Amino acid sequence: MLCYQLFSIHLHIQGRKKLKLKLYYRKFMNRINHLFNSDKKNLLSIFFCAGHPTLDSTTDIIHTLEKNGIDMVQIGIPSEKEKIDTAILQGVVAYALKNGMTLKLLFEQLQHVRRTVNIPLLLSGCLDTITNFGFESFCRKCVECD
Repeated sequence: MLCYQLFSIHLHIQGRKKLKLKLYYRKFMNRINHLFNSDKKNLLSIFFCAGHPTLDSTTDIIHTLEKNGIDMVQIGIPSEKEKIDTAILQGVVAYALKNGMTLKLLFEQLQHVRRTVNIPLLLSGCLDTITNFGFESFCRKCVECD
């Protein structure tokens, strides 16, 4: 639902692009809608932070999770500015940033992994990281990774 909330904020700020962004939202949500509309029960979603334990492990982790029956993956976008409530997650994010993980690199990895992975991939991060990347650029990259 993070993506939906972000779209809502953007639509409120820039109402002129409403139709275009609604189309982005519909395309982005197709895999999620398909999963929730399926007869499958007891869905399992896993969270991990991109860039941890290594910079290149993101794609391997996603492939392994899908291969082992995970229904949906939530990928954390590491950010220096994000306030994190647990020491463990703070350490993971710091390690991912130290490894060199960026939103640009994450999108490159997701475009590559999407060729072979069909489960829904959700991005989770602070709004500041996304607005610094550029809201329209972020939305466009999400669509390109689908």
